[in-house]
Amino acid sequence: MAGFDFVCPKSYPWQCDLFQTEVDYLRAKEGFKNGFLMYQFREQDPYLVDTIKSYFSGGRNCQIWEAKTEPGSGIKICKICKYATASNFGIGVLSPENLNVHLEIGLMWGQGKPILFIANPMKLGKKLSEVAFDVSDFVAIEYSSQKQLDEGLKREGPAFLEKVRVMGLYQQSLVESVRERLKRLKKTDPANIEFLKMLLMIAREDFGSRFLGIYIRIICGDKHPFNDSLHRRMEAMAAYGFLEIEKVVPIIYEHERYHFTKELLPSLRQEAFKEIE
Repeated sequence: MAGFDFVCPKSYPWQCDLFQTEVDYLRAKEGFKNGFLMYQFREQDPYLVDTIKSYFSGGRNCQIWEAKTEPGSGIKICKICKYATASNFGIGVLSPENLNVHLEIGLMWGQGKPILFIANPMKLGKKLSEVAFDVSDFVAIEYSSQKQLDEGLKREGPAFLEKVRVMGLYQQSLVESVRERLKRLKKTDPANIEFLKMLLMIAREDFGSRFLGIYIRIICGDKHPFNDSLHRRMEAMAAYGFLEIEKVVPIIYEHERYHFTKELLPSLRQEAFKEIE
């Protein structure tokens, strides 16, 4: 699942501030292929939603969210954005045409997620090629009855779902492991988290002790406590598996090199900047 460490579209330039309880709710079924069903609620075919949900939940390891029935707090765009972000794929119903649905599709499209388009030409009132944006490169199902919709899903669904990628059990366990290590690191010394954030903001996978000493003095100041506790804190980072310390022999410009653990770095960048309990 995508993280929520991005610039919020309603609070630019600030980051998304979704509560961790909501993030945990959205992650409750990680490992499933989560889909976001986007459609106009009014004047809709009465069988549309049930037919779509029946297909994707029929032994295909999928969970379908729709804004109409899912819980949400705050303004509408936040509710739409969180489900678009938490989903692995989208189902965009283009009929009847609705500009809010176009916005929801855009949120998913902008995140590079596959979208299955569905349309009833009679309710759309135009050809798919005449929709306000180009859908020619996407899978599209046209229907005029429940039978046609069901047949279209059975025909196009398997190949479409092959494109959908989800976080595997190993990646999920890795994220949970990083989260737990961060909690323990904070209990040891809350300043360790701020120190780790500073290291991550260097935006390098490896660097040396000489560079780090200069960086801390420039960023934090000559009298900052990090200057005196540098070695101890780097040892703590290594003890938790966040990085490796390499002794430099012979010593010329620096006595140590630091290498972030590549397998943990993406999750570390995401989790370290969250509010840690």
